[in-house]
Amino acid sequence: MKTLILTAAAGALFALSTQAVAADAAHGRDLFRDQCGVCHAAGDGDGAGGAAPSLRGVVGRKVGGDPEFTYSPALTDAKDTWSETSLNAFLADPQKAIPGTYMPVKVGADADRADIVAYLATVKK
Repeated sequence: MKTLILTAAAGALFALSTQAVAADAAHGRDLFRDQCGVCHAAGDGDGAGGAAPSLRGVVGRKVGGDPEFTYSPALTDAKDTWSETSLNAFLADPQKAIPGTYMPVKVGADADRADIVAYLATVKK
């Protein structure tokens, strides 16, 4: 009985802590507009874009797969598809994730990256 109570308590605590750190797509949109929108576009009104590829529908898209943009050879030659995990790693350190990319900006804070990626996952093609 004690084990059941402790297991239930641990599960409830885990659920609460998971909710507390869940990604916030609305905050991610704000961050995207402030930090990414200078070069990228995604959702309506998010940024001017043009200097970098549109990120509309990026989750699930081939890396270097926007036909409207000319990518670095590193991204053009990549054989991967963007997932939430790969986007997070790329935003943490683009040069480490895909050496030779032209992307110069890192998003250092884990929570900010998670929020931006959560937002990008909501922006469909």
